[in-house]
Amino acid sequence: MNKNVFKQNTTRLVVIPAVLTVVFLFLFLGYGNWPFELLFLVIFPIALIYSGIKTKLVIEEDVLRYHMLIGNKEISLKDVSQIVTRKLEIISTSNLSDFTHHTKQAPIQDIKPEEKQSTEVRFHLLDKSGKSILSFPAYLINPEDQSRFEDTVTTINPRIKISLINNY
Repeated sequence: MNKNVFKQNTTRLVVIPAVLTVVFLFLFLGYGNWPFELLFLVIFPIALIYSGIKTKLVIEEDVLRYHMLIGNKEISLKDVSQIVTRKLEIISTSNLSDFTHHTKQAPIQDIKPEEKQSTEVRFHLLDKSGKSILSFPAYLINPEDQSRFEDTVTTINPRIKISLINNY
């Protein structure tokens, strides 16, 4: 069986960090006497590019592998009974006095002014008991690749129920 690879959008993956690198270099080289240590700002966008290239999903044979910057996770699709999409509303608060960061889930109306709200969409692979055995960010499967992902997974295990959000 052939290998199917799913990774994030190329624009998000390479173009934006590359533009950041060019801007940092232009500012550093074009505007005079900046400290040499400021050149280390270029490492940040390069690290983003490397992280984006390394993070991907690979489906080969009956195994789904989730490659991350540090480590890999793999699971047999024969053990999966359902794939669901969960949209999480995350509310973060930061306390500058002790440099702690707390995250909680709460309804939108309960958000305080000093709290920051964000949304994260993840795909969860569930076993027969409904327990999540693997999750990964939804941006790894582009909306135009969702049907290819569904076809690949159902070809390996036709009993998997798939419920994906089309517009995340």
